[in-house]
Amino acid sequence: MRVKKKRRKTQHIQGSWFGARVLFECLCPEEKRVTPLFEEQVILVRARNERLARKRAFVLGKAAQHSYKNMHGKTVRWIFREVLDVKQLFDAHLKEGSEVYFDFLRVKEVNQIRRMFKR
Repeated sequence: MRVKKKRRKTQHIQGSWFGARVLFECLCPEEKRVTPLFEEQVILVRARNERLARKRAFVLGKAAQHSYKNMHGKTVRWIFREVLDVKQLFDAHLKEGSEVYFDFLRVKEVNQIRRMFKR
């Protein structure tokens, strides 16, 4: 008797590419008085519309949470906090140099960024 193997359907999400800004927080529960540390990432998401792209970014952010022991043997946890923004991208075929996120800034915002990165 031959057993039929079920074909696995590969999930291919059709739609547009979106750049999603997601925010993670670093927690070190074994450390005392640690200054809060956050990481902002821009990830690529493919979806049919912005609402679905936001949902997908949320799922991917949750899946990216992780923890590890640092060089001092203390636990470090990266916790997904939120999807900050989602923008539809206009390059259908991504390649080196493709824009993966954009934002429009006023002079005040540019100056804040400059101050933030000035050392």
